[in-house]
Amino acid sequence: FEKAEKYYLMAVEKEDPSAMFNLAELYRTEFKDFQKAEKYYLMAVEKEVPEAMFNLAELYRTEFKDFEKAEKYYLMAVEKEDSNAMNNLAVLYFEKRIHKKEALKFAEQSYNKAKNISTAHTYAMILLWNNDIEKAFEISREFLEEEESMEKFQEDVSLFLLLLMAKKQYFLTWKIFNENPFHLKDRFKPIYYALMFFMKDEYPNEYRKMGGELKQTVEEIIKKVHQLEKDYQ
Repeated sequence: FEKAEKYYLMAVEKEDPSAMFNLAELYRTEFKDFQKAEKYYLMAVEKEVPEAMFNLAELYRTEFKDFEKAEKYYLMAVEKEDSNAMNNLAVLYFEKRIHKKEALKFAEQSYNKAKNISTAHTYAMILLWNNDIEKAFEISREFLEEEESMEKFQEDVSLFLLLLMAKKQYFLTWKIFNENPFHLKDRFKPIYYALMFFMKDEYPNEYRKMGGELKQTVEEIIKKVHQLEKDYQ
C-alpha cells in the first residue's frame, strides 16, 4: 500500500482526478486516515468525479457524523444521477426524521433507477413513513420474498415489520408472517409475539404461548413499536 500511495501522490501532482479518488480510497479503506481521505476526496470532487461525491458523503455520515456535509455531497452526487446517493440520502433523512417528502422523492427515484433489495427496502420504509400503506406493502414483497434478505439483512426486515406495526397495520403484518415462504415466525419469533400482543383480541391464546424466556425481549419490542409510532407519524 505504501508503494501505491507513492505513485498515486505522483499522479495527483499531475492533476489526475482518478489518482485523487483512488488515493482517498486508499486512505479511507486501508490506512483508516480519514482526514487525508477527506482531503483527496475534496480534490476529486473539484474535478467533478461523481464517485468522490458519494464516497465523501459516506465518509461524513459514517466516520465524522457530520450530517450536513453528508447531505451536501449526497445532493451533488444526486445531480450526477447517482442512484446510490439517492437511496442513501433518503435513508439519512429517514434516520434523522426530516424532509419526509424529499425522502420519498429520492427513494422513489433510486428504486426506479436501480431495483434491488436495498432500494426496495428504503422505498417501502419511506412509503410507510408517508402513510402510503398499500404501496409500501406491495414494494415490500420485493425484499421480503428474497432469501438473501433473510440471510444478510435481518435487521432491515425487522425494522420494516416494526414500522408496519407502528402504523397499526397488524393484519398486514400477520399476513406477512403467515404467507412468507421463509418461516418468519421462527426467524423473528420475538416480533411475532409482539404482534400477538397487539392482536390479543383476535388471537387471545397465541400471546400466552410466548414463554418466559422471551418476555423481556418482546416487551422491549413493544416499547420500540410505540416509539416508532411517535417518531414516524
